[in-house]
Amino acid sequence: MKIFLLGCGFVGKKLAQNFGELGHEVVGWVRSNDSALELRGLGVSPLIGDFTEESSWGALPHDFDLAIHIASSGRGDVAVYEKVYLEGMRRLAAHLPKARLFFVSSTSVYGQIDGAIVDESSETNPSTATSQVLLKAEQIALEKGGIVVRPSGIYGPQRSILFQKFLEGTAVIEGEGNRWVNQIHRDDVAGGITFLIENNHRSGIFNLTDQRPSNHMEIYQWLAQKTGKPLPPYAAENHQRKRGWTHKRISSQKLQTLGWRLKFPTFEEGYSSFLGAQSVGGR
Repeated sequence: MKIFLLGCGFVGKKLAQNFGELGHEVVGWVRSNDSALELRGLGVSPLIGDFTEESSWGALPHDFDLAIHIASSGRGDVAVYEKVYLEGMRRLAAHLPKARLFFVSSTSVYGQIDGAIVDESSETNPSTATSQVLLKAEQIALEKGGIVVRPSGIYGPQRSILFQKFLEGTAVIEGEGNRWVNQIHRDDVAGGITFLIENNHRSGIFNLTDQRPSNHMEIYQWLAQKTGKPLPPYAAENHQRKRGWTHKRISSQKLQTLGWRLKFPTFEEGYSSFLGAQSVGGR
């Protein structure tokens, strides 16, 4: 299979590696020569350019079997989200009309604040404009009979916000520390996407998250016990988060029922895999 990855960053590189090991031909779109060099080292053919510019799309071949939008906004605002996600999906559909479409979205499209268990049938009514843009981008893939995956908070080697804040001493326990945190290791995001493609699932929405949501207190208590550092101080709940304040428990049971298995079922296994590292960068 010939696969195109629109964006090839933290998760995309791992996904490209998975596909290469399975014998697929992979082309990844990146912005810099350094990233292109890294892709070549993984056996991936790089395409260099700014995909938010229409003029850059002329160099894209048209013979792909599968096209995956896995680019990141870099924590941009609504305008950046529209360029990266909405316009990116529109251009992907227009330039590769024969390819199966696959969009990597986010569980931020679920706006629940009552601690409810949330699955793919749950209401999507996010409070933030950026997540509303993601829903519009999802619709493009779904209208073309494609697949949408919604990962929860992605962490992994050198990337984990909670872990980094704890190590730096900048973490706080908001309120009673009971707000639910939904996470998934980078390798399991790539593994879930690979599973769907290799098993020829052609359409639908799938959550990607680990098997057990945890609250902030549980996570920080575990980190304190493992590192010998004190618990973070308490602080008032911050309801003005850029990506919205939510309180929910994401379920990935739909995908697990199909046979997908997590490498890191909970944050304990995931964090333990890089606990010995001296520092872990932001997500």
